[in-house]
Amino acid sequence: RQQRAHILGVQGNIWTEWIGSVPLLFYMALPRELALSEDGWTANAYKDWDSFETRMHSQYAWLQSESYNFRIPNPTFTVADGGTLQYSAVAPNIQAIAAQTRARSVTVTLSDGDPDATIFYTTDGSTPDTHAKRYTGPLHIALSNGQTVRITAAAILPSGRTSTTTTLELRRR
Repeated sequence: RQQRAHILGVQGNIWTEWIGSVPLLFYMALPRELALSEDGWTANAYKDWDSFETRMHSQYAWLQSESYNFRIPNPTFTVADGGTLQYSAVAPNIQAIAAQTRARSVTVTLSDGDPDATIFYTTDGSTPDTHAKRYTGPLHIALSNGQTVRITAAAILPSGRTSTTTTLELRRR
């Protein structure tokens, strides 16, 4: 605690020896530098993740209008199963998750941080593109004993740029 008085601000380094182009540099920096600014300029008492996410909507639109190469947030999953969901494994990059449930049915909701993005998903293990199913609302999935359902989702901007995918593998025990 005594050391806190010596901290004057935040710093975000990007070592570029393996970044071979300016577009890749922007992809690595954006929108991370906006989050770093939020962290550095906002007092701890006022930090609010939901507020930051909401304010990021206009930033994503600005980044796209200025033709910056930025990381598009990958979709997130919310699963409602009546309280029995157990996660089996969470990958270090949080882009794939396996879970188990005892529920006979679940409701899966998808969301993305960029309001201009459209979420597309597949259930056959393939990578989603604009020919995949378009997410329009919660998915209601019935599960039989031992059944595994795999949902892979991607956010796609009007320009055609695509996020990384997120995968949920859900098995009924």
